[in-house]
Amino acid sequence: MLNYNYKFFIELINSFISNEPVKPKYDVEWDEIIRLAKINNLLGILFTSIEKMDKSNRPKEELYNKLKRNFLLQIRNSDQIDMYVKKVIKAFEQEDIDHIFLKGYEIKHCYPVTELRSMSDVDILIRKEDREKSDKILKDLGYKGNFTNCEVWDYRKKISYLEIHTSMVSDEIKQGIDYNKYFSNPWEHAVLTSKNTYKLEEEYHLIFLLVHMAKHFSECGCGIRMFLDIEFYLKKYSQILDWDYIWRELKNLELVAFTEIVFTLCNRWFHSEIPIEPFDLEEDFYEKITENVLLGGIFGFELSNYKLGMVRHDLNKSNSYFKSSFKICKRLIFPPYEELIKQKQYSKIKNKKYLILFAWIYRLLYILITRGEQGFSYLFDILFGKNKIKEQNETMNKLGL
Repeated sequence: MLNYNYKFFIELINSFISNEPVKPKYDVEWDEIIRLAKINNLLGILFTSIEKMDKSNRPKEELYNKLKRNFLLQIRNSDQIDMYVKKVIKAFEQEDIDHIFLKGYEIKHCYPVTELRSMSDVDILIRKEDREKSDKILKDLGYKGNFTNCEVWDYRKKISYLEIHTSMVSDEIKQGIDYNKYFSNPWEHAVLTSKNTYKLEEEYHLIFLLVHMAKHFSECGCGIRMFLDIEFYLKKYSQILDWDYIWRELKNLELVAFTEIVFTLCNRWFHSEIPIEPFDLEEDFYEKITENVLLGGIFGFELSNYKLGMVRHDLNKSNSYFKSSFKICKRLIFPPYEELIKQKQYSKIKNKKYLILFAWIYRLLYILITRGEQGFSYLFDILFGKNKIKEQNETMNKLGL
């Protein structure tokens, strides 16, 4: 049976959705409720629901005031991030750089209070040919580039953190399905909304959100905020979406079963209207997936070592747990030159491949000194996580992944 704190936390999320106050049936552990909100990045939403409650049912004054301060800070930060983004849009327009906002920054407009759709970064898609030009513009605006890979370049300026993409999907989710190819030309599915700002067609964006969720589930986990995104997206667009097209595309992507479970969970948690008849989920599975979604945090990192997902994917090719886990550990400690130089602290050895051995030695010492026992525990998890992999596979199978 689900812990009552978990049930009441979901009720508090529902209070935000319905704008109706809730009342606990039993004593709740507010420290645990706040912890769940924190790891799922829902503290602002939690406060709005607590604010609606009878004062006698609220947490103690000290906790309440702490949540209120965090709420006000989130509103202020959201406004500041908007200000930074508007400057980026203006600079992109001046240089004729087309762009599309993905995920959180677009989804927040589906929320009743846009500022409460928290996000750690703003994802912006640009055309590949504009990569160098956008890099120069952002650095001229005072952004500093951090770790980059070939498809995503990261930039930070004070509280503004940007991820500039040239592709929408680059990870493997299911063998035999090329998701990268499916999303290879998003501009054909985008509508111009201002001078150089585009918006993805609603159906295409929903499919992308579901693929993005599937990716996180297949890697490590997926928090309840992503389900909340689906809830508000359906609230806003469900009546105008071309569902025949969506189900046909999801069938081609082998994500129909996964999507039906996602919609069913939204219905069970949020009492939402969904475009299918809800599944009758096995109670054991429902309780387990609810706990995993709540306790794992936004991307499941609170419960699981995300490198285990890499081992699980590699197992499909090698069929040997030892080979797969050793391969991932080796890559983690001694990444190949092409991967290493994409990290800021090793960028100085670019075009100096002969220094790779010294970089590896430095990396090993750095891991041992800075992470110590935690680092060994992390590697131990990978090398001896066979049972965890088995458990993850069972969950993935039930999710249709």
